[in-house]
Amino acid sequence: MAGRTIRTNLIWVLFAAIFPLVTITAWQIWLAVEDSRELVANRLRANAWSIAESDRDPFVIAGHSLSVLAAQRDVQLIGSACSTNLAGELRGATAIVNFLRVDADGKLRCAVLPFTDGQDMSSENWWRARKGRTSLYLAEPKVGTISDLPVLMMVRPIMAADGAFNGTVSATVSIAQLQRSIEAKTSASSVVFVVDRQGRPLVGAGRAGFEKFDQVVMARERPHMLSGRDGKRWTYVSAPFFAEELYIVYAEPAKTTWKSTLFRMWPSLLLPLLALLFTGVAIWVSTRHLILRWLERLRDLTARFAKGDFNGALHEFDRAPTELAQFASDLHDMAQAIEKQESDLRHALSVTTALTKEVNHRVKNNLQIVSSLLALQVDRVTDPVAQLALSQARSRIVALGLIHRLLYESDHGTAVGTADMAQLLEGLCAQFRQTYKTRRDIELHCHAQQFALPADQAVPVTLFTVEAVANAFQHGFGEGRVGKINVDFTARDGEAEMRVEDDGTGFADATSAGNTGIDLIRAYAEQAGGEIDISSQPGATVLSMRFPLQIEGAPASNASASLVLR
Repeated sequence: MAGRTIRTNLIWVLFAAIFPLVTITAWQIWLAVEDSRELVANRLRANAWSIAESDRDPFVIAGHSLSVLAAQRDVQLIGSACSTNLAGELRGATAIVNFLRVDADGKLRCAVLPFTDGQDMSSENWWRARKGRTSLYLAEPKVGTISDLPVLMMVRPIMAADGAFNGTVSATVSIAQLQRSIEAKTSASSVVFVVDRQGRPLVGAGRAGFEKFDQVVMARERPHMLSGRDGKRWTYVSAPFFAEELYIVYAEPAKTTWKSTLFRMWPSLLLPLLALLFTGVAIWVSTRHLILRWLERLRDLTARFAKGDFNGALHEFDRAPTELAQFASDLHDMAQAIEKQESDLRHALSVTTALTKEVNHRVKNNLQIVSSLLALQVDRVTDPVAQLALSQARSRIVALGLIHRLLYESDHGTAVGTADMAQLLEGLCAQFRQTYKTRRDIELHCHAQQFALPADQAVPVTLFTVEAVANAFQHGFGEGRVGKINVDFTARDGEAEMRVEDDGTGFADATSAGNTGIDLIRAYAEQAGGEIDISSQPGATVLSMRFPLQIEGAPASNASASLVLR
C-alpha cells in the first residue's frame, strides 16, 4: 500500500499547525469585538452623562428653590411678601421662567410674572397630578398659563403642621432654552432627547425622530438598538437627568458605532486563511523572525501604555511586518488620543476648581461684610431690643460663614460639601462665648463626635444650635444668675442628635406656636428631615433635634472633641 506523499503530509502538517492559530485567532476576534463594543458603549455613555451634567442645573436649582420657598412663612401663609419672595428666588436663574403659589383650592395666589389673583388652576393636569403626593414631582410639558411659553412644571406640595394639604409652590422651566442648550451639543452624526421615565421624547435635537425609547431605564447600563422614523437603525444610551423622572438619550447611527469593530474583525479573520498559502518550512523558520518577536514588543508596548507611559518608541517597528507596524502605529495614535483626553479633562477640572474657589471666596467675603455691617449697627443702636435682634441676626450670619468655610475649604480633613461636626461645634461655641461675653457667670460646655455631615443637614443643624443656645442665654438666666449650658452632638446607628440643655429658669409654654425662636427651630428640624423634642421646667430645659443620617454622611474619625468656655 502506497504511503502518502510528502506534499500530502505537509498539507496535513500545515492544517494541524494552522488549526490552533485559527482557534486562537477566533477567540481573540471575539475578545476584540467585545472590547470594541465596550469602548463604543463607554463613549456613548460619556457623551450622554456629559450632556446630562451640563444641562440639569435649572432643575437642581428649581428643586432647591422650591424647598426654600416651601419653608418660608410668607409663602406658606400666602402673606403680602409672597410674590416678593418668589421673585427673589428667580433672580439669577436664567432657565426658570416663573414661580407660582396655589392654595389648597387650586386658586393662584402669588407669582413672579403678572397674574390674576384667584385664577383657577384646578383644571390643569399638573394640579390634578398632585393627589397622593407629598414631595416634589415633575408634571408633563405644557404651555404655561401665565408665561404662554412651553415649559416643564416642577411642583412641591405644601403640607400644614397638622398634615393637611395646603396647596403647592411650583416652578416652570423653559423648554425652549433647554432645546437650544441640547442643540448646541448635538453633532451632525448624533441625536439627543430629553425623555420621561416611559421613554417618551419631551425635548429633542437632531435629524432623526423616534416614537418612544422602550428601554430607556435599561439603556443606562448598556446600549440598545432602535429604528427611527428615517428607517435607519440607531444605537442609544441614557443618563439620569432629573431624579428618576427625566433622562437624557444620546443616539448615533448603528452603522457608524460598529464600523470600526467590523473593520478590525475581517482582516484578523482573513490572515489565518492566507497563512495556508505558505509552505511549512516558511512557517517554521519565519514565524519567530517575522511575527513572534514583534508581538512580544507590542505586548511590552501595551504594558507601558497600561501603566500610563504613553511615550512609545514607534521607530522600533520600522522593520516590522506592515500589519504589525500599522498596529503599533494605531496603538500610538490611541495612546496620544488618550493622553490628550486626560490633558483636556485635567484642564477642565482645573478651570472648574478655580471657578468654584472664586465663588466660595466671594460668598465668604460677602458673609463677612454682612456680619461686620451688623456689628457696626449693633454698636450704634441704643434700643436693647433692637440690639438683641441685630446680634441674633449677626450670630446667624457668622454661623453660616463658619459652616460655609468648613463645607468648601479642603484643609479640614473632610470631603468638599461636608462639615466636621467637632470643628463646627468648636467654632460655634467660640462664637457664642464672644457674643455673650458679658455673661461669664454662665458656663458653656460643648461636645461633639468628629462626624462629616452633608451640607443640606449641616446648615439646619447649625442654625438650630444657634437659636437654641441664644434662647438659653436670653431667657434661661436672669441678670446675675449662675448656670450652665451643655451642647452635645452624637451620631450612631444611622441617626444623629443635637442636644442643647441648660439649668436655667425654663419657659412657660415650650410648644407654643407663634414664638419666633421655636418656629425657626421647628423649620430647621423639618429642613434636616428630623424632629424636635422640647421640655422645659426650672433647672432643666432641653431642646433636642434628632434626624436620620444621609448615605453620604460618614465619620471623619473615631475621635471626638470637647470644649468648656467661661
